[in-house]
Amino acid sequence: MSITITREQRAVLWADLAGDLTAIGDVYTALAAGEWAKAQKLRCRFEEDMRLLDDIGWAREDPESEAYEITVAPGDLRRTIERLHADAESLVSERLMETDLDDSMRSVRTHAELLHAIDELPDDDLAVDLTAGV
Repeated sequence: MSITITREQRAVLWADLAGDLTAIGDVYTALAAGEWAKAQKLRCRFEEDMRLLDDIGWAREDPESEAYEITVAPGDLRRTIERLHADAESLVSERLMETDLDDSMRSVRTHAELLHAIDELPDDDLAVDLTAGV
């Protein structure tokens, strides 16, 4: 099962994932503090981020493709998108009085679209193509 996303959705996901990965040093901080469970939880989080980057590409810009197939398992993808969505909603709340609200709202909308697409995945191996009609 897979989901295919648009270039615009990919750009939003890439920015959100790259932003999340800026906290990767927290794994070391947790290890140094002897917080093994926290370090392991963070490792899993960043591993999920990187697995999604494997699907959408690691480069900031990708002028070659208009559509990107996401092959991450739906449960794992849901967990990652839900986390990114919650982070984006928090940023929206913080930025209500700032001028960069547009990017945060674009993230929230994109995450909601992807979560809906995951819910629509059939039980068999059919794929959902979010680029249809674009």
